[in-house]
Amino acid sequence: MEKGLTDIELEAASRISRLNLFARISPMLGLAGTLIPLGPALLGISHGDLESLAQNLVVAFSTTVLGLFAGGVFFAIGAIRRQVYAQDIANAEFVFQCLTQTRESEQDPAYV
Repeated sequence: MEKGLTDIELEAASRISRLNLFARISPMLGLAGTLIPLGPALLGISHGDLESLAQNLVVAFSTTVLGLFAGGVFFAIGAIRRQVYAQDIANAEFVFQCLTQTRESEQDPAYV
């Protein structure tokens, strides 16, 4: 039973760590998506091509917003899952303790 409880805890930790990874990487990718189109946007300024500048700035700011939004969503899902898994683990530990106490009391010679 202890092995099962440990497996549940490890699975929960694994799922939460993946969400934490996505929550941290998303804003980084948004920043990269912001910086990449800024090069062509600056070239557009130097050539006087305002349409190219505008298009690249729209892409740059859109990726920033998308990266921050994705990071926020992953963070929120991770927070909710952390809470749910903590409650599940607490319930499993309680059941484990109850079963362990019942088994010990049945084996106690004073119980008979």
